[in-house]
Amino acid sequence: MNKKRTFILLISSLILLVAAGFVFILYPFPSNEKITYYENETLIVYQNEVMEDERVQSVNQQHYVPFSFIKENIDSNIVYDKSSESVIITMPQDVYQLPTDELKYYMNQKAYDLHFPVTTPNDGEPSIAAKWLEQVYPVYLHQTEKALFVYENGSTRETAELVSGLDEHQTKVREQPKATSPYYINLGPGDKVYIKGEEERYYHIITSEGIAGYLVKEALGDPVTETLTSETVIKKRKNVSEVEKPFHLTWDAIYHPAATPSVVEAKPGVQILSPTWFEMMDAEGSIENFAKKEYVASAHEQGDQVWALFSNGFDADLTKQVLPSFEKRQYMIRQLLDYARIYDLDGINIDFENVYLEDGPYLTQFVRELTPLAHQAGLVVSVDVAFPYGSEQWSRFLEHEKLAEAADYLMVMAYDEHWANSPEAGSVASLPWVRRNLENLVELVPPEKLLLGIPLYTRLWTETTLENGEVDVSSESFSMEETKEWMSERNIAPVYDEMTKQNVVTYEEGNNRYIIWIEDETSLVNRVNLMKEFNLAGIASWSESFAEPSAWQTIQEAMNP
Repeated sequence: MNKKRTFILLISSLILLVAAGFVFILYPFPSNEKITYYENETLIVYQNEVMEDERVQSVNQQHYVPFSFIKENIDSNIVYDKSSESVIITMPQDVYQLPTDELKYYMNQKAYDLHFPVTTPNDGEPSIAAKWLEQVYPVYLHQTEKALFVYENGSTRETAELVSGLDEHQTKVREQPKATSPYYINLGPGDKVYIKGEEERYYHIITSEGIAGYLVKEALGDPVTETLTSETVIKKRKNVSEVEKPFHLTWDAIYHPAATPSVVEAKPGVQILSPTWFEMMDAEGSIENFAKKEYVASAHEQGDQVWALFSNGFDADLTKQVLPSFEKRQYMIRQLLDYARIYDLDGINIDFENVYLEDGPYLTQFVRELTPLAHQAGLVVSVDVAFPYGSEQWSRFLEHEKLAEAADYLMVMAYDEHWANSPEAGSVASLPWVRRNLENLVELVPPEKLLLGIPLYTRLWTETTLENGEVDVSSESFSMEETKEWMSERNIAPVYDEMTKQNVVTYEEGNNRYIIWIEDETSLVNRVNLMKEFNLAGIASWSESFAEPSAWQTIQEAMNP
């Protein structure tokens, strides 16, 4: 009997142990292991996501936000200028310079005093004071000792508070959504959390100190959705002189002071003149000036605006010495604004060509910094661009989409399909070539900000057959009148070319074959019609001196039938 009783007790004990094991497996005891989230660091929570690779720097009780975070999430156009150790922020109406560790900043080149530095160094990059950021950007910020919460204006988030009467294990914010997971922190009744999502019995939450984890659902009251609104409003661009669209700008090529006339002849259908008056002249950013007050006064008398052109002289090396420097860019801007005031200009046209690929973003930044100050002075800002996808230094350095955002207008120089030293003869700008490139460009630039550049010149191509049978190709530029004279002297007439949508003339003499793809009434009307088809802002013609008198009337009638 004793053996039997002992056997029964052993079996019963074994059954109890197995049952206890199943209970332990099926109903695990809550973990009391506490782990550290982050030690002695202030976190950034952006749109309810903890930014694990970004940390706030705290200096004298001020939270400073890393430059990299701002550029990635708030303002992709913010830049850091190493030469002046300044952060540069461009807004539609204002340009800010924030020198590092100084009790001042500059807005539109005017100094303002501070009680604490706006920026401070942080491991090789600057950080910007959170209090200053929320005064400039339309973002919602709130700070705690261990976290900085950043939300886009108008964002929503769900909040809830811990209820009372909970067991201790229910108040733990755990690493994973299960009771056996280690926990980061214990919360108390009334503590607020932000709900990211849910997973079975748990809410995925962020605490007010920026700790992300899991909390049992029964620990929280009913969630409430709140909308987060910034009090900061970005001021819109100031209105500048409007021109009825579509309009016609013509460039006036002037290359020395004596070439600037005092009286401007009226041209039918032309609303804007762009004389090539200003050019970068040295490595400090000094600007050479060919302007004349009488020219502007004469243009204004006949109802035309003047958007003076500023060029880099097509000098890539000189441009590299100037554009990357914030101080030199500001120096050029001050000169342009002074000239605009002195000569009563209506706008500035930027024509930078032959620029190294790596310097393209600095051109964009220059336009961003110029435009707000130009608008304050009532000036229109336009930029000359080539079609995308060409060579590095004549096309691909241009950030077309960003330039369109920064400037009022872009003029696309839709010519030089075949340039002066082209290895083969061809049209300066065949209509199918222009159309193809326009289709690509309007994917990047809003049509209402784009002017179609049209050539008023052509090229006389000479194909010479050499003794070895090879063909040598050369060219010289012709104005519209020179083209007519050349054909008249040889008593030859052009033939319409369906491929280029232009009239073409050919002439052979000895070993030479001469070809001209002509700019005349036919090509001008076709170009204007292309502008209208794409709903562009207008046309920009290069250049005034190449046109025959009847060309202006032809363009006007085509634009306003």
